[in-house]
Amino acid sequence: MRAAGWAIVLVFAAGAWAGEIRLPLRASKAELSVDRLSRLRRAGAVQKPLGLSPDSRGGGAKIARGILPLHTTNVSIGTPPQPFSLAVDMVEGNIFVPSSTCDFRCEEGYQRYNSSLSSTYQPDGSYMNVKWGEVSYTGIVSQDAFHISDLDVPELRFEEWTDASCYSVGCTIGGFDGVLGLGPPWSKWEYPNVPNTLSLLLSNNLLPEPLFSIKIPRTPDDEGELLLGGTNPALYTPPLVTLPIKNLTGEARSWFPDAWTVAASHVSFDTAIPIHWPLSENHVALIDSAIPWLILPSALSRVLTAAIGAERGPYWFSNIPCSRRGELPSLTFSLGPDGRNFSISAFDYTHQIDLPGAGLTCITTFGPANDFYGEDVDLMLLGSPFLKGIYGVFDMGKQEVGCEFLIQPLVVVFAGLDGRQALIRCLPSL
Repeated sequence: MRAAGWAIVLVFAAGAWAGEIRLPLRASKAELSVDRLSRLRRAGAVQKPLGLSPDSRGGGAKIARGILPLHTTNVSIGTPPQPFSLAVDMVEGNIFVPSSTCDFRCEEGYQRYNSSLSSTYQPDGSYMNVKWGEVSYTGIVSQDAFHISDLDVPELRFEEWTDASCYSVGCTIGGFDGVLGLGPPWSKWEYPNVPNTLSLLLSNNLLPEPLFSIKIPRTPDDEGELLLGGTNPALYTPPLVTLPIKNLTGEARSWFPDAWTVAASHVSFDTAIPIHWPLSENHVALIDSAIPWLILPSALSRVLTAAIGAERGPYWFSNIPCSRRGELPSLTFSLGPDGRNFSISAFDYTHQIDLPGAGLTCITTFGPANDFYGEDVDLMLLGSPFLKGIYGVFDMGKQEVGCEFLIQPLVVVFAGLDGRQALIRCLPSL
C-alpha cells in the first residue's frame, strides 16, 4: 500500500554543490531544570514526579547535570559568521537560535544571534513559536546566510527566539545554543514561509546525493559524524534488512504529523522468566536522535523498571547501581511488517548521570507513554538509547532503508523521499 507524501525524487538531481558536508557530532551534557516545580504543580500543569527529593519541592533552582545526552554540531549564521552549537533533531524540521534581544529565560552561556552585526541579514519579522524539549521558544523569523562546514547557503529563514519558557517540569536547558532540524522534507509545518532545512538544501541542489547519514557518539568522549549528501563506507558493512516506513494515523499523527516511523509489533526482555509484550496492530515506533528516552506503553515501562530492580529517585527517575549494568538482560524490539528483532543492552537503556546530592548514578531511560502523550496513542518513541549503536542513513532519493541486529553496532538507512513509499535500511557499523 502506498503512502501519501511529497514527491521530490524526480525534482532534485545532482546539484551544483559536488561535495559532501561532513560535520563532527558531539555529546553535549544538557541539563534539566526543576526550579519551578512548585508553581507548575499548583497550576496543575504536571503531577508530582516519582521519587522527588524533599529539598527540591521549594522554588529554589535545582539542576540535574548531564541528564540529556543531546548531540550537537557547529554551524554559523550571518556575515561575518556568528558560530552556534546546535542540537541535531530528526523530528523538528527547522533551525532556531537565541536572539541578542532575548529578554526572558536567556541562560548565560548561550551564543546569541545579532542581526545588526550581519551584512547579509534580511528582516522578516513574522511571529514564530517552536515547542522543543519541554520549552516554548517564541520569537521572530529572520533571514540570513547559513554556513555549514564548507557550504554556504545564501538565504536561510530561521527563528531567532526572544523568550524561552519551560512549560513542564524537566525542561531541557544548557549544553546547546539552538536546534538543527533534520526532519523529513515532506513534513507539514505551520509556518510555510520557513522552509524545512532538508527541503532548502535539496531545492537549491546543494547536496551531491539526496541523503544524509549520522553516527551518534556512544560515550561523552566519542566523536560522531553528521554527513550531508553521502555516507561513510568506513563506518558500516552489509548485509541489509529492509523495514518499510509506516505512517502515523489517528491521535499519534496529531503529535508527530510526519516523521521517521516503522511498524512495531512486540517488545521482549530476556529475563530468567522472559517478558513478552505484544503491541497493537496499528502500533508504530518513531526513531529520533534528540529523544533521550524509550517511551513505551506505561504498564510495560513499569514492568521493565521492576524487572531490573531499579529504585525510585532521586527526582522522578528510577536508578540502578552502574556496576550492575553488565549483568542485566537485553531488550528487544520487533519492528517492521515481518517483526525483525533489534536488541539493545543495559549500557544503552540506562544512562550514567551526575545528580545533585547523589553523585554518579545510572538512571533507566524507560518512560511511560501516559506521562508524554497518553495511553490511547499507538506510538513508541525510540530515542538515542536505541540509536547508540546505529549508523543512520536518511536517503531521500531511494525508496528503501535497512537494518541489521542491534545487538552489535549498526547502520540504519532511512530512505524514500519520492513521497509514495519509504523504507528504512540498517547495517552493522564498524
